[in-house]
Amino acid sequence: MKTSAVAALTTFLLFALITTNPSVVAALVLDTEGNPVEWHRNYYILPFVWGPLGGGLTLGSHNNSSCPLYVTQESSDFSNGFTVAFSPRISRLPFVFSSAELSIKATGSVIF
Repeated sequence: MKTSAVAALTTFLLFALITTNPSVVAALVLDTEGNPVEWHRNYYILPFVWGPLGGGLTLGSHNNSSCPLYVTQESSDFSNGFTVAFSPRISRLPFVFSSAELSIKATGSVIF
């Protein structure tokens, strides 16, 4: 009797390990200092590599276009651009996870 229970439990655990996809597990999103990103706090979105590739996010327009502004990257690496805040669609946790459904809101001001 005990051997059949152990065999059933072993089979179940083996099946669970085989069918579990580890990439589905969400990871915390960390800021540049290694701290978890929190909902509703202001952050700059900056390039991973700092230097001649440019700075943070800003608003821009196409040449002589009547279209609305769009989000683009600052041309200078000395400019952080504007800040953004992340808002959860559904979350009871205080931190942002990689698989979270979220809204991103520009919270800083941009001067042209």
